Amino acid sequence: MDQNSPKPDEYTFAQLSALAVAVQWLEGEGSSSRPGHLLMTLVKSTQDAMGRGEAPPEKDSGTLADIWRHEVAPHASDAAPLRSGVVQDWWRARQQSLLQRLQDGGVEWLPVLEVLKGGGRGNHTRYRVGFEPLPLDSADEPVGDQAEGGRHRTLIYRIDPARPALWLRLLLGGKPFPVVSWRGYILLGTVVLDFLLIALLWWAVYMRWSTPAPITTNLMTGLVVTIALSGFLWWATGPVRRLPSQRVTLATAPYLALGEIFGQLRTMPESRTGDRRRIFSVVRHWGTCTECAAEVDLEDGREFPGRLVGRCHDAPSEHVFSFDPVKLTGRALRV
Repeated sequence: MDQNSPKPDEYTFAQLSALAVAVQWLEGEGSSSRPGHLLMTLVKSTQDAMGRGEAPPEKDSGTLADIWRHEVAPHASDAAPLRSGVVQDWWRARQQSLLQRLQDGGVEWLPVLEVLKGGGRGNHTRYRVGFEPLPLDSADEPVGDQAEGGRHRTLIYRIDPARPALWLRLLLGGKPFPVVSWRGYILLGTVVLDFLLIALLWWAVYMRWSTPAPITTNLMTGLVVTIALSGFLWWATGPVRRLPSQRVTLATAPYLALGEIFGQLRTMPESRTGDRRRIFSVVRHWGTCTECAAEVDLEDGREFPGRLVGRCHDAPSEHVFSFDPVKLTGRALRV
């Protein structure tokens, strides 16, 4: 039978290239989550079928739920199929990231999720992977609501690698690595070491001040130096300390190589290890301002406390955008 199967043509090879990029993308987007695993299974089965010269297969939600239970949660007593809306929302929320990966890979096709409804109540939803021509520039495609006059109000962020500081490259290497690994433990160890240094500094101050003695210039100088060093160490560890809760933090100067002005520390899900394991990387999120076409980089929220925002280089006070690290989009915060 294999000898009679048609061989993939050039057209099919181009689509297979797009599927290969999509598989790598899904591995980085947390394929152990249920929607991600469903899509990974669907894309891989499509890749296998098209490699044999067959048409993209259909997979029903019940079968995909059973595969998830067998591969990821074998002890689960029940694996009810996911609602199609949940799967579609997961796919759509990450489309900009997939578009960027496909464009960087030089492919010509965009894999799209086709939802084929079941025949009625109780029948499983069926899924299939289709293809559309890849947009030449995803920033030209409408991603959300449009502003008055037809202008897009949605800012598209790109992710480019940023060069880590020399000490970080020498200690951990210059490539992304899992947080749960020896490199990740060393990174967290640097934060613990800074805490120990702060504690040691203040213990020394306590020992000097606990002994009755006249207040001298040396005592005051030691106190000022301790305050300054403690503040610096606390500031320097901030990007790593905030990663567990924020996922993306601004990289301060100690984490960036000379010449790198903007950069962030980012953790994202690791493939096949569950959502609790993430990849640490030093990157730069940036975009093109929808108002004046200048570059937009992430900065502290300032007047928008507790969040990262995108600020235009030419109008930093007026052209300010939100930042969604999953969708890689932002909307104008000043209208």
